[in-house]
Amino acid sequence: MATRAVQVAVMGMEWTKDGECIGIVYETGSIMVGKIDGMKLWSAEQKYARIPAWSPDGSILLVGTSLGQIFIYDKGSNNVGLVALTRRPEEKPSDSLLIDMKWRPNSTPDGGKSSDPNLAVAFEDGKCFLLQGEDDPGPTMIQVPMMLTCIDWSADGKLLAVAGKGRKTAAKPEGTAQLMLYSSYGRQELIMRFEQKNMYGLSWNATGLRIAVIMDGLLSFLTVKRPLKFCFFENILAYTCAKDDKEDALLVLFNCKTERKVTVKHYSGQGIVSLAAGPDFCVAGAKVLKENSQYTIYMMNETGATANVTSCQVEPLFLTANENQVIAASREAFLVWNFRQTGESATSRWETNERYFHIDDSHGFIDTKQKRQRVLEISVDPISAMTCSKDVLVVGRESGNIVRYRLPQMTWEREYTAVLAKAKKLGLNKDSSRLLLLNQEGQCCMYALSETKLAKDAPPVKDVKLNLERHGIWNFAWAEDDLELFVVAHKNSAVIYRNRDPEEPIANEGYFCQFKNLEIRVAFVDEFVRSANPTEPPTQATKVLRVKSLRETYHLMETSSLVEAQRFVDTHPHPVLWNILADKALQKLQLDLAEVCYIHGENYRGTQFINRLRKQKSDKVRQAEVSAHFGDLYRAEQEFNEANRSDLAFDMRRISGDWFRLQEMADDDQNDMALKNAHEGLGRYYYDRQSWDEAVKNFDHARDYAALYKCHMISGDVGKLEELAEILPTGHPLLIEIGQLLGRYGHSKASAKALRRSDHPELAVKVCLANHDFPTATEIARSVDIEGFSPKTISALMNQAIKEQVASQDGTKSLWDASKLYYNAGSFLESAKCLFQLLALEVENKSVDYVRLKKISVLAASAVEENKNSLGNRVGAGDVCWLFCSMFSEALPCCFTLSCSFVHYVVPRCSVLFFVLRSSTLCHAVYSVLDSSLQVRSVLFCSVAFHSASFCFATFLLLCHEIVFYCVLLCAPMFHFIIVQFIFVLCFVLLFCAACYSLHVVFCSLNCHNVPFRISLFRTVTLYSTVFILFQFGLFSFVFLHFVPYRSTVFILFHFLMFCSVFLHFVPYRCRQFFAVP
Repeated sequence: MATRAVQVAVMGMEWTKDGECIGIVYETGSIMVGKIDGMKLWSAEQKYARIPAWSPDGSILLVGTSLGQIFIYDKGSNNVGLVALTRRPEEKPSDSLLIDMKWRPNSTPDGGKSSDPNLAVAFEDGKCFLLQGEDDPGPTMIQVPMMLTCIDWSADGKLLAVAGKGRKTAAKPEGTAQLMLYSSYGRQELIMRFEQKNMYGLSWNATGLRIAVIMDGLLSFLTVKRPLKFCFFENILAYTCAKDDKEDALLVLFNCKTERKVTVKHYSGQGIVSLAAGPDFCVAGAKVLKENSQYTIYMMNETGATANVTSCQVEPLFLTANENQVIAASREAFLVWNFRQTGESATSRWETNERYFHIDDSHGFIDTKQKRQRVLEISVDPISAMTCSKDVLVVGRESGNIVRYRLPQMTWEREYTAVLAKAKKLGLNKDSSRLLLLNQEGQCCMYALSETKLAKDAPPVKDVKLNLERHGIWNFAWAEDDLELFVVAHKNSAVIYRNRDPEEPIANEGYFCQFKNLEIRVAFVDEFVRSANPTEPPTQATKVLRVKSLRETYHLMETSSLVEAQRFVDTHPHPVLWNILADKALQKLQLDLAEVCYIHGENYRGTQFINRLRKQKSDKVRQAEVSAHFGDLYRAEQEFNEANRSDLAFDMRRISGDWFRLQEMADDDQNDMALKNAHEGLGRYYYDRQSWDEAVKNFDHARDYAALYKCHMISGDVGKLEELAEILPTGHPLLIEIGQLLGRYGHSKASAKALRRSDHPELAVKVCLANHDFPTATEIARSVDIEGFSPKTISALMNQAIKEQVASQDGTKSLWDASKLYYNAGSFLESAKCLFQLLALEVENKSVDYVRLKKISVLAASAVEENKNSLGNRVGAGDVCWLFCSMFSEALPCCFTLSCSFVHYVVPRCSVLFFVLRSSTLCHAVYSVLDSSLQVRSVLFCSVAFHSASFCFATFLLLCHEIVFYCVLLCAPMFHFIIVQFIFVLCFVLLFCAACYSLHVVFCSLNCHNVPFRISLFRTVTLYSTVFILFQFGLFSFVFLHFVPYRSTVFILFHFLMFCSVFLHFVPYRCRQFFAVP
């Protein structure tokens, strides 16, 4: 694009943000807009046109005139209006010349309709207007105290740089160049004064950390140190950074010792207003972005966890904290938040007490009824900065006055006047006797709050203000362990002061974090906050600067002798220097010099170590001890081995906690004790890192049962706990804890077993009752006599617990729970009854679920079957009674046959033989019942088999006998006897078949595990025995009625014995069911 104008000066030009269009303003008032390829888009004429400015989206062009008017042009060259800098359009904003106007770089694409100002307009007389777009009806005006020449926004749009020439004063009649930085809301942040007279132009770099300025024909580069929000505590650097070009909403915690990020905390919808550090915590004041009066104070520990939170009615622009209090202040009022820890651990409860104070009040805290109204009252002399120590709170005001309060009572003490106006930072030394103040112009002074010596031989002074000779100071820090030592940041260097005596400057561009032990830790917060990824600080985010005396001491120890270094430390005494010299002497085994230095350095631990070294006679062992003392463990191990003291090497590794190396050494040396210590240490190492499998493995090798119990308990592995209970010896104290824990998990049987092994059966019973395991509780009560826990008591408790459980519910749920409780308690019939009642209720219901009815029926039948099984498995007094009665019932007929049968003597002899056989087997069964070490069921089963076999063989002999007798009768002329005897022979044949079948059933069931079948076997044997006795009764009754009628006494005795035999066969089986115990 070219113009034919001849000798017409260009007043200003500006490209759009995308670089596609350019706007040019000529001296004649012509306005020309063209594209990058030279094509002219449009032109216009505006009288006195001077400065063009494109909107961020390139939709409008602002053209300012020398008369202070700003015209708005759209893309079609139409003049759509004026920018209103005053409330009255006809009123001129200024009588001076319009020198510049700038759009904020990161303003919104629609021209900036957000709440943040994004357009700056500056006039030569110092008036600067901040607007929220070109149509802002109420812009903010800043009166800058100088003649302006240029302005410029920083790259992030948070700072506005205003440059010009200072007004004339008596000291500077011609004025000097000045540069001021303002926030986007018009708050003054920084003032820089220069020796040059005029400043003609300025420009920010992309990071916003440096400014290039032109002063008197010289190009200068300035480093801008912004007031960043950061703090340092317990080796943790906490700082805020922006998220998506919004207000500060991210809080990053970085561990400077491990050089790792701890955490990043995001406060959604909130902006971090201020940040401060306490001894072992940090506090952050947050503001809700969409609300005007909602503020919150967060307290965090070194892990980033929020320890406490409180709401605040004042905007926390300023924050400070000590061991017990947090003070948050706005411009007019401040909150004193008292907190204290009520326990020894860091997780204990925090007790708080909050009070509000107004800066203009000196009588006390604000009344609760007037709190909301009073904290919002504007003060004529607002707060500009504050700081506190353990005993003193100092508040700085805009006028330069300083108010002092006594902590923790928070009582007003005194107000010092005209110390330093507009102080932006205050700092107290170790004993709160001196105060450092720094204002926005870079002036720093020291004020003596109490009597203190400012020099070694000077008298003590009080209420004295001492200005530092340097200007352009932007930061300072007191030493934490020295009353007289502090450091200031002057331009690009750090200057250390002792009282008012400065040392040589040290190159530095970082922010002070900590000044301790003659070392200054600085952090380059501005660099990684403005980086592409501010939440990921670099590994070398901090740097350590040393004091001159410390640097010279190290130099003398390396280049000269220790004696010369001792002389230097004598002239510059400090505990840190003495300890450094002592360590160096100790490494060279100069024990006397090291002891003297440790005494001067007040290091009691060092003197004790020297006394222990003197007890060692070998220099090699001494050198190894020194190497271990300073942490060089591998060298110390090598020196111990050279001195043939491997035991000391083992102890060194154990004390230092290097368990991996200790395990390697123990494996190589086959040292069982050291290997056990190594496994214990490795177990604790993995335990702290929650690696439970590795921890269990190492604790198992070390046989550390207590640690194993903790691991299994935390991991919740019940199976491993049961295995551990089996491994532990009887009476071990851990058995009680394991048993109680298993009981809480619901494993009552395993719990009872563990508690019984710990000789506490009463605890086992209690655990079983708590878990409603009544059968196990009854079993323990029967085996051990426990006072208050008899079987009857447990049964009563069972019924009471079930009734209470059922009474607490209604309907089908109560029956269902009752059936489960009865089933678990071993009362299967009661459980079946509840299920049948539940089944009846379900049938009555109209909407019948047949699948559910089937399941309930199956469960009820299963309960009945379990009841039968439980009866079949029981062996008690009834079993013994049944065995004895069976033995005698079989003996009686045989004995009677022996006494009454004189002619047929073969059968009684055989009966006696098999009676002895059956009696021996039955006696053996009785003995087996009484002996708990044998398998009772198997022995009883075998006795029944022998019983049935003998019964079968005896029946066979009797059948043979009757057949022979029948043959004899055939030869005699007694026809009716022949018929009767034939009937007897048929009966004996049937009895013999039944006996054989009984014996077959017995032997077929030897491998049968069906308990109901075994019960039917007992009934079958009893029935067949009864039939046999009834047959004997009929047979011998017939014989006596026909052959021995004269023996009436014997006949009556025989009948009585037969009746007893039948009774003893039927009754004992029922007695067995009655006397059976569960």
